[in-house]
Amino acid sequence: MDRRGIRIGHWQTGSLVLFLLVAVPVGALITQLTANATALDAIDDEAAPQSQGTTPPAPSTSDSTKPKPGWLKFLEALGEQGQKPGSQGPPVDPAAEAPLRMAIQSASRLEAQAVRTLDVSALPGSFTGEALKAVRLEVQEARELRTQGVVMQNFIESQEFHSVAFVPGAQKAEARVTEVWSTNYLRADTGQCVEKIASHAVPQTIYLAMGQNGWMVTSISFDSQQPPAQRVRCQ
Repeated sequence: MDRRGIRIGHWQTGSLVLFLLVAVPVGALITQLTANATALDAIDDEAAPQSQGTTPPAPSTSDSTKPKPGWLKFLEALGEQGQKPGSQGPPVDPAAEAPLRMAIQSASRLEAQAVRTLDVSALPGSFTGEALKAVRLEVQEARELRTQGVVMQNFIESQEFHSVAFVPGAQKAEARVTEVWSTNYLRADTGQCVEKIASHAVPQTIYLAMGQNGWMVTSISFDSQQPPAQRVRCQ
C-alpha cells in the first residue's frame, strides 16, 4: 500500500473524497460507496428502537425515496459527465481544420506532379523532414525508370479524412486519411502503357507541423496491414 494511504483516517471528509477521485475510477467508486451507504442504512434500521405496541413499518422495496448524501450526488453527476461522448476534450474547430486539410491535399498533388515531371523544386513548400526525403526518393525512382525508357505517372484520385487532432500547446497535428492512388508505366518513345497499378486505397496517418507559410507534412505512417499494390500489364 502507498504510505499516503495509511493516514486516510486522519483526513477530513473533503480530503478523503479528493483522494478517492484521484485514485479510484469514478464508476467503481460510485458503485462501492452506494453499496456501503445501503449497508449502513440497513444497520441503522435494525438498530433503531421500536416503540412497544407499535408495528414496525414494512421494509421498503426501493430506496429511491431516501435522500442521497450530497457527496454521493456529486460523484454520480461527475460519473455521468465522464460518460458523455466527446467529453474527453473540445471538438476540433472546423475553421482551424480547413487549412490543414488544404495543406494535405496540396501536398498530395505536388507529389504526383513531381513524379510525372521529375521536378522536386516545389516540394519544400509542402514537405519537410522525413516526408520530404521519402518523396524525393520516389522521384529518384521515377528518374531511374526514365533512363530505362519508362515514364512513371502517379495519380491521386481521392482523399477521405477520418480524423484530425491537434497537439495541445504545440503547432503540430496529425490526420487519419485514406487516399486512393493509381500509377501508369508508359514507354517513353511511344507513350504506350506497358504496366499499371490500378486504383487502390492507401490508409495512412499524416503528421504535420506549422511552418512559416502554413502547415507542412513532416512524416507519414502507412498502415502495416495494408497489402502492397501489385503491378499488372495494361490491357
